[in-house]
Amino acid sequence: MIDKMEIAETKIVVARKKNKGKEYETYSIYLPKKLVEDPKFPFNKDDILLVKIERRKLVIERKRRRKVKK
Repeated sequence: MIDKMEIAETKIVVARKKNKGKEYETYSIYLPKKLVEDPKFPFNKDDILLVKIERRKLVIERKRRRKVKK
């Protein structure tokens, strides 16, 4: 059974902006608060994420941090 917080309906939001006289669009995917605050949500607030397309699906992964050699 799928927990209600494991799935959410959303949409792509388009914002039109101007910078130095040029217009451009930015795109965002809205994530509902209840989904992000679910304990099973796989990301943290400051994570750097990688987004890719695989077989017609959008895949979001946490970027692995490099270990600093001492």
